[in-house]
Amino acid sequence: MRQFQTVIKSWVGLNGKKGTEGTVTAIRLTGGVPAALFTAANDRTSSIRWIEPGVEYMIMGPRLTKRDCVRMANLQV
Repeated sequence: MRQFQTVIKSWVGLNGKKGTEGTVTAIRLTGGVPAALFTAANDRTSSIRWIEPGVEYMIMGPRLTKRDCVRMANLQV
């Protein structure tokens, strides 16, 4: 989990850099599980990724908001 936190931090560090679009936000899910919340440049769609004991999870869809992603992820952890 600590390695994934480092990866998330590096993704967040790319926000606003040349050649990137959208943003990545480091968040904590229920129980303190670290997650990366990705938001498109148009701020209309988002996805979320997290890792729990060796399994990577991702929720994405063409019309998911930040709130949708976090809500659905919290139902899974």
